[in-house]
Order: sequence, then structure tokens, then C-alpha cells
Amino acid sequence: MDARHAALVEQVVARLAPLGWEVTVEYTFSRFGDNGAVDVIGWRAQERALLLVEVKSELDNLQNMLSVLDRKTRLVPALLALERDWRAAVVGAILVMPDRSTFRDGIARFRATFAAALPSRNVEIRRWLAQPGPGPLRGTWFLRLSGPSILVEGRGGPRRIRASRGSATAPNPGPTKREPRAERVAGPENPASDGRSSAPSAATSRGVSP
Repeated sequence: MDARHAALVEQVVARLAPLGWEVTVEYTFSRFGDNGAVDVIGWRAQERALLLVEVKSELDNLQNMLSVLDRKTRLVPALLALERDWRAAVVGAILVMPDRSTFRDGIARFRATFAAALPSRNVEIRRWLAQPGPGPLRGTWFLRLSGPSILVEGRGGPRRIRASRGSATAPNPGPTKREPRAERVAGPENPASDGRSSAPSAATSRGVSP
């Protein structure tokens, strides 16, 4: 899950930077007992546009997910205005998820809720990112996992995997370890087995000594 989350953050940053967004990753805040972190923040000074991105690599508590994003949208713009003098004229809030049927079906089951809370989808989001405004943006952005390999920690130490398009790829388990075969030693109590019949030889059956 951590590798998938990191891959989604990478996808967001890779799309924002060429469009002229100044990007901050993992912005933490604390104000009067409210604290948290925003996965990705984007700022475009020309339009005074602020973008808050929440990345979700799994579907969990829907109510908590929406309330957390709403709290960040209310608190973070004012904090950034004080800390960095980013005085936003327009604010966008985006929920990013993997572009997989599991996540799309999950959103579809709560279609009315997401239509009210995060109505915009990929096409509208890309248009707004290229030219922010004139109004705010709230939407759900589905991104395919692709691009460079991801370093993940697993049994046997860190390994590098490559995310395939449209799916989260599990690390290659590597070559299968085979246990060495025990060779049977021929002897009086354990005759060799080489596929030939164990019947007495013709010479023995005729009484001829070997």
C-alpha cells in the first residue's frame, strides 16, 4: 500500500510541475488542536491559485475521508497565507485514487455523495489545472500507476518493482528456491533404483555364480 501511495504522489507531482505549479509534498500543519498533513500542495502565483491534493491508495472510512479533506480545505489556505504569503484567490481540492475498477465502483456506490462533495472528474480537473479558475475546484481524479520503478521494503530487504499501467504490481518473488534432492545410496538393504527391473538376472536364475 505504501508503494502504491508513493506512486500516486509521484504521478501528481509529475503532472503539476510541467503546468507551472510550485509543488510542496507532505505539508504538515497544526492549529488550535487541528493537525494533519496534505499529501501534495500546488501554487500558481499568476492566478493566485492554490491546490490541495489528498491521495488515497485504498477505500476506507468514507465519512472520515471527506471530513478530513474538508477540514484541510478550510484551514490550510489561511495558514499558507501567513507562512508563505500565498494569498489564494481560488482554491482547488482533489481526491486522487488509482484508476482501477475497485475504486471506481466504490465511488459509484455513493454517487450522490460524491456528486455533492467532489463533483469534478478527470477531464474537468485537467482543464482546471492547465488554467485555474475562474471558480474553485472540488473533484476526484483517477490516475493510472505507471512510470519508474518503486522501491519497496519487504522480506529479505528492499526490492525495486515496476508499476504496470492500470494496476498495482506486487514485487517479483524471484526464483523459486528448491530443496536439494536426497540421493539414495545403493546397498544390500537399499538397491539402486534406475528404472530397470529388480528381478534376478538370467545368470543367477540358471544357478551360475556371478
